[in-house]
Amino acid sequence: PPPPPPPPPDPREVLKPLRLSTYQLAALIPMLRGAAPTAIISVEDAVRTLQQAAALAGSRALPHSWLALLPSQLTSFVALFDRPASGMIDWRRLVLSLCEIPRPTPAQVASVVKELEEVGEPLSNAVGLGVASSLHLWFASSGEPPVKEGENGVPYVEGHREKALHDAVLSIFTRGGKVEMLDMLFYVSAAPVVADAV
Repeated sequence: PPPPPPPPPDPREVLKPLRLSTYQLAALIPMLRGAAPTAIISVEDAVRTLQQAAALAGSRALPHSWLALLPSQLTSFVALFDRPASGMIDWRRLVLSLCEIPRPTPAQVASVVKELEEVGEPLSNAVGLGVASSLHLWFASSGEPPVKEGENGVPYVEGHREKALHDAVLSIFTRGGKVEMLDMLFYVSAAPVVADAV
């Protein structure tokens, strides 16, 4: 019998400028983790990694337009995450800024904490990956966006595919098979009142 047809391509994500698709996040996160497993990286090394990601043929880890950015422009962008001007950043903050994730309300943070308590897993920086994967996070709980067809016949969605974004965000904060859930909630929180809900 003839081979089965190939699966349809994943819909392309149409995002705001400077945002990365979940495909790009899945390619970039391992590169940054390889450069800095503890997530703390110098501004210079972060810029170098981003340049490598943009230039890596076929990786599509960054939009091709990033190749046109001057090193000084990339450095200025990365330095935004160097709050104490120490020359070091936490690359997890940088990557989160490139996602389209709404900041949670205190009630949404409290809901995550409650869900963890219900499965007997306290909020910590060592939540099992299986448990974390089952959580109903506020940015991935409203259902997948509808798939539309572009002029060239290529399917697309407006925004991120929810399941793929959920997986990408967890991968940002996964180390040694455990999810640093406390860090994740603090990093995506908009204001101290949200952090106070933890």
